[in-house]
Amino acid sequence: MGPLLLGDYYHREYFDVVEDAAAATDDFNVYVPWSDNNLINGKNNYNCSMATDNATCVSNAGLAQFGFQPGKTHRLRLMNIGAAALLHFSIDKHKMKVIAHDFEPVVPYEADFITLGAAQRTDILVTADADPNETYWIRSTITLNCSVTHNAHSFAVLSYEGNDRIQEPTTSISAAAAAADETSFLCKNDDLNKTVPYFPKPVTEPEAVEIIEVDLLTNATGHHVWIMNNRTQRANYHRPLLLEAAQGNTSFPEEWNVYNFGSNRTVRIVLNTIYQSAHPMHLHGHSFVGPPLAMPSLVLAANAIPASPCRRPWRMGRPHDHQSRQSHSTRHAYAATLRPSRHSIRGK
Repeated sequence: MGPLLLGDYYHREYFDVVEDAAAATDDFNVYVPWSDNNLINGKNNYNCSMATDNATCVSNAGLAQFGFQPGKTHRLRLMNIGAAALLHFSIDKHKMKVIAHDFEPVVPYEADFITLGAAQRTDILVTADADPNETYWIRSTITLNCSVTHNAHSFAVLSYEGNDRIQEPTTSISAAAAAADETSFLCKNDDLNKTVPYFPKPVTEPEAVEIIEVDLLTNATGHHVWIMNNRTQRANYHRPLLLEAAQGNTSFPEEWNVYNFGSNRTVRIVLNTIYQSAHPMHLHGHSFVGPPLAMPSLVLAANAIPASPCRRPWRMGRPHDHQSRQSHSTRHAYAATLRPSRHSIRGK
């Protein structure tokens, strides 16, 4: 079937949303902008009574529709292309089999719902083994204990080829998918014991270790900025780091917040989240392993780390979380950006 594009949607212009996110204000509802809708392949209905005055709005604009061939197994690539929301995806009366996260193959495992932080991708297999004469809801739900939105629920319609009477589904969400939005399920990806790499690579001892505290700070001007070890990054987009490193320049301004690991190829970064909200963590250009930590230190959780943990470039960081990121490069010199994203902020 190809990709399913999922994500939150804002009715306002991009720069207006960004201006609020960067505003010098203590109003949580301003510097954490609320999305207006939640879309599947660019579609979802919207209650126009919630629209601002003089806005152009069409109620019941229509839903995306998908068709399965009875008895066949279909591959779907789920992509959270939104700005902030953490999503739970499910298909009524259908089991899903996860085969890859962020293009990294995993040993297939069954799932009642799929968790996707902003920019995460998951490949699934779905067998069309339900009643071919029925229609079914495809659901993408913004989890409200991790994100803020005016419309958490997005729907699409699934039918089977040969069914000429496509009607609005009457199916119900599974108990497991409904429970995924409970507070106890707080903003996390699947457990490591589920996400076993199809092509295992054992975790080796790192050549360098760095401990980084991640927090959201209100600075002296009243603006809210992410900090790593009490510094935020001020990038110079005219001087990309990869080009600088390739040209032999390893001296950078302090405000760039660059960590130079020299010739070390295997690096472990321990991330201790101080802030009370979830956020995705991304290591540009790398797929890292993410073994859990027993405490906010260098100690790996005893018996908790699989022989070969899953690898992916994105992973959700939970509130007050302690995680590690270990990456290996075949290059003697390389540059990468590790960053918390201003996504999935929920708290206060």
